[in-house]
Amino acid sequence: MSLSSVSELLSPAQNGERYKLFSPTAMPKAAGFLWNKKMMLQVTCRGYAVAQHMQPEPSKYAHAPLVEGKTFMLPEQPYYVNHPGRFFYIKDEETGKIISVPYEPVRSELDKFEFSVGKHDLQWELEALEVRVRLRCSLPVDAAIELWQFSIENLSSRTRRLSVYSYFPIGYMSWMNHGASYRPDLTAVVATSVTAYQKLDDYFKNKHLKDITFFACERAPDAWETRQDAFEGEGGLHNPSALADECLKGGDALYELPIASVQYRITLEESAQESYRFLFGPAFDEKEIKNLTN
Repeated sequence: MSLSSVSELLSPAQNGERYKLFSPTAMPKAAGFLWNKKMMLQVTCRGYAVAQHMQPEPSKYAHAPLVEGKTFMLPEQPYYVNHPGRFFYIKDEETGKIISVPYEPVRSELDKFEFSVGKHDLQWELEALEVRVRLRCSLPVDAAIELWQFSIENLSSRTRRLSVYSYFPIGYMSWMNHGASYRPDLTAVVATSVTAYQKLDDYFKNKHLKDITFFACERAPDAWETRQDAFEGEGGLHNPSALADECLKGGDALYELPIASVQYRITLEESAQESYRFLFGPAFDEKEIKNLTN
């Protein structure tokens, strides 16, 4: 690879404070790391993610869709379609076309892609379907929580009718019990579980663990879905069956694989934009969720 082609693919920015990648396919396992005293998060340029928090031992709040063994966080590990990640779908309500952000799971052709790794955050800027999407992920100084900001701007000269969907898979939390529902009083998807145990003494050891995963929204969504199978349907994650309907069905996950999917139906005039903010992470109880979101 020549120096000129490298500079077209990778580039430092802000006097070396950031580094940018301009293709989701040339280096598909390229990733950025964020960490604080309570947790560590790794997100690839395509949206796959691995996160662990301390309680006091390393624990996960977003899991694979099957019983998984405990491992270290590994660089450039293998990824697969249902690997945990942080994704958003955008649907043009007039044409039915969909794209996903940052790149997985739809893998649609993008007019622009920029993945930017900084010391304090990860950012993406993408253009497709005549819209511009900016995505930012950061962590607070001293809490096990992910901060996500999503903005969408109309680049066309006409009014657009769009739907924006989050898709944060929570995965197989426990073989003993897991599920999820949307809580209007918290403006959040709340997934609950019971850490698996076999000995009675372990029950008391586990009582202090954070067995809740929540996805809190700054703005109340128009619809939601918490069942992964219902969301994915026969279309698969590259074309989820739930997106064919006007609105998500609002299902509760009852001992089913939980997800955090919320829908915003928006109308954007020329050059108009909308922004949304979300929190994603573990919690011990509802009181902690309220403390983190207030």
